Order: sequence, then C-alpha cells, then structure tokens
Amino acid sequence: MIFTLTLNPAVDRVLAVPGFAPGGVQRAELVALLAAGKGFNVSRILAELGAASVAAGLVGRSEEGLYAGSFRALGVETVLAAFAAPTRGNVTILDPQAGTETHLRERGPEAPGEAVARLEQALLARLAPGDWLVFCGSLPPGIPPERPSGLLGAARSRGAQLFADTSGAALPAVWALRPEVLSVNAAELGELAGSPVEGAGQAVEAARRLLGVPGPQPSGREPLLLIKLGAQGAVAVTASGAWQARPAAVAARNTVGAGDAFNAGYLAREAAGLPAALAFAVACGAAQVASGALGRLRRAEAERLAGRVRAEPL
Repeated sequence: MIFTLTLNPAVDRVLAVPGFAPGGVQRAELVALLAAGKGFNVSRILAELGAASVAAGLVGRSEEGLYAGSFRALGVETVLAAFAAPTRGNVTILDPQAGTETHLRERGPEAPGEAVARLEQALLARLAPGDWLVFCGSLPPGIPPERPSGLLGAARSRGAQLFADTSGAALPAVWALRPEVLSVNAAELGELAGSPVEGAGQAVEAARRLLGVPGPQPSGREPLLLIKLGAQGAVAVTASGAWQARPAAVAARNTVGAGDAFNAGYLAREAAGLPAALAFAVACGAAQVASGALGRLRRAEAERLAGRVRAEPL
C-alpha cells in the first residue's frame, strides 16, 4: 500500500482573472477549490491512475470534513489528525490572456505537537513491510526539521520503503536517511550538493556526488534521485546508472501540481522498473500542465502522452 503524508496541507483556491493586475476590483472565476497539499495531491492523482493509497495529514478541525469527504468520493481512505486552527489557504490567479500565474501562499498556523504525535501513532500502526511512505511538502511552523526524519526512521524500522519530496530545512535531514526515492527539483538538488544545478548533465554530476556518500539503506535497494527539470523533463540517477525522459510537447495551461503528478506517476508504475516508471512520471507531469488546473489530470491523457515519452540512458 502507498501511504502519503502531508504535514502542511492547504485548501487551494484557483481563480481565472483575465487581464489581472494589482489594485482595484477585478472579476474572477473560480476554477477549482480543492482539499490539497502535496501528499494529498499525490493521492488524488493516484486514484485517477487506478492506484490505491491512504492519504494522511494534519488538518484544521474546520476543514476535516472537507478533506475526509473529498477523498472518500475518490475512494481514498484518509488518516487525519485535526487541531483547532484552520488549515492554511493558497490562492492561484490564472490570467488566460497573458498566460501568467500568480501564487499567494499563506504561512499557516503552528502545528501542535500533540496533533503530530496522534498522526504519527495512527500512521505507524497501519504500516506493514513493503508499504511505501510518501512524505511530501514543507513543514508547518512549530515542527522542527528532525521531526519528520524521526517518523520516517520509525516507518523504515517497520519495513516501509521511503519516498520523499520536501524542501527547506527538512530536506537535508530527510536525505540523511537515504530514502529509497528522493524527488527534487534542480534548485533543491543544488542546495543538497552545495553548487547550482542547471540542465541534465549538471544534475547527473551532482546526484552522483551525493550518492557516493554512503548512508543507511537497509532495504537493499539502491537509493534513487529523481530530478525534475521542467520543460526538459526529468532525470533519474542511481549509483549504477542515469536516465532522462523528455515530455511530449503540450500547450502549457497551468504548472500547479505538476511535480505532484510526476511523483504519482512514478509511484503508480514503480513496479514496472525504472525506465518505464520515469517515462510515465514525466507523461503525468505533462498531462497536469496541459489540464488547466490542479486535480484535472485525466488517466487517458497521461496514457496517451506516455506513448510519446521514452527514458534514455545517459
């Protein structure tokens, strides 16, 4: 089973505002209102792709029903730890005339330690050997970067496989565990490697430097770095090889959630092996970009685009 974990979720409101400019009063059309957050987004897309998952996370008590109901309608079970403060909100403003996106990201409330402990206890009780624990997103105020690493380490001791896509102070702490899969963009890889990364060649070099430093890896799998490169697709690097997959050309309508779609695509096809999983991940990212809004990716479009993507060795 795949368990996704989101510690800093957000209710996403996506608005279309033709001719958007700061100041004044402008008319907006609601494009989407979603119970979101990076791990929740992965579970939503996994459901569309026909892969089962359990979505776990911290949420405000006033939004608990929204999250539980939204995912129940998709056939996705939730494990939620609610607390008094409201879930933060994110607003994305799409200007279809200019082709621009404006993102307003609320900082959000502090997460109480007792809520985090309740979530950890509930999640660890469900994990079984061979399950995937997929930790995605940033940390809310009040949670030190070592806290998710402790949870991931406890999950590994139960035989779970670790997939992580995080940033900021949590990123080096999580990488120290050597998760089976770490998904990063070029900037995040550069932070870990200590030097800027541009393009596939530099990404492979930086990833190989990081993979050359040993770390705990009890599952016997080679740690895998997935590096998202936007229009250049993505690179997958292990100690023994590297591959790149480039997306098919699509009309880019909205980039929100493309990384989450990429992660979901990889997890949905992970059992098929690395080149196939990487190619499908890139196709899912492209399908999300072409879909117009977060949560509108369709399996048929991802499958169609996957037929035009190949992962080539580097």
